[in-house]
Amino acid sequence: MTFACSQCGACCRAAAEAGLVPTTDGHCIHLTPDNRCAIYATRPTICNVAATHDAMVGQGARITRAQFFTMNAHACNVLMDRYDLVASVRVDPSVYREEALS
Repeated sequence: MTFACSQCGACCRAAAEAGLVPTTDGHCIHLTPDNRCAIYATRPTICNVAATHDAMVGQGARITRAQFFTMNAHACNVLMDRYDLVASVRVDPSVYREEALS
């Protein structure tokens, strides 16, 4: 199971809230003008939904990947609303519930 990131850049715009170094306007210093990550291959764990889940489970959290991805999809959509991004980039949280059931 992989997280369906729409690469909208909403989470990167909330960098300071995630404990990352922001630019003066608050977005991640590694966010490029086309909403790509300039350091994608070496991005911090917090920027990788699957790696963050694995780290949390490794520290004793009891949450399935499907549950964690569902929560992250909802959080993505909240950030998209905050930054007034178009609906076409929204993440559908129900896909993870369906994957967990199959």
